[in-house]
This record gives sequence, structure tokens and C-alpha cells, in this order.
Amino acid sequence: MGLFQVDIGLLPANGGSVQPQSVLVDTGASYLTLPRTLLTSLGYQPIDRQRVVFATGETAVWDVTEVRVRLQGGERTVLSFLAPDQSPKLLGAQALETFGLGVDPLGKRLVPVDASLA
Repeated sequence: MGLFQVDIGLLPANGGSVQPQSVLVDTGASYLTLPRTLLTSLGYQPIDRQRVVFATGETAVWDVTEVRVRLQGGERTVLSFLAPDQSPKLLGAQALETFGLGVDPLGKRLVPVDASLA
């Protein structure tokens, strides 16, 4: 379930200017989920395919790639689905974990998480 919007920056695969994007924080999702057209326009290509299970119980097989992302002053490589273009842009739990961030749903913000507590 989507909680709130945050801004991220996508770094093109072969260098260039950071591309700002607004994404929906969704801890029910696993990876970052971005439209295929956006990712391919930034030079990203599939590296794997994985099965996606939706909240409705339906499944699909989507391509996956590694994307360089800026979020709250940090820069990391995260896995992203190359989703159909009509799909929402989602920042999932595994992507948040890569940045050491958790969700404050009441404050509608991302908060640092001490990995030693896990």
C-alpha cells in the first residue's frame, strides 16, 4: 500500500545529469519499480527476470535491472523492475533497506534505521 511521495534522483547508466523523479513509498513492494521506457531512455538494460506477485494474487514476469539512485543525500545501486509504462513508480522495502531507511507512516517521511537493531 502506498504511503506518500518522495523525490529521488536517477543517474543515467552512462553518465549525464541526474533525472529527478517522484515515487510512491510502498513497503508492500519489494524493489524500486519504474517504467521500462524511462529506464531504457537512461541506458539501463535488463539483467534478469523475476516473478511479480500483486496484492490481487495475480502474477507476472518482469525484467529487472540495477539502477543508480540518489535519495536523501546518499547514492546507491538498487534493483528495479522495468515495469509497464502505466505502472506506478514505487520505492519498495528492499530499496529502502539499501539506503538504511525505514518509514514513519504517521509523519509521512523516511527515517534512518540502525542496521544493528535488525
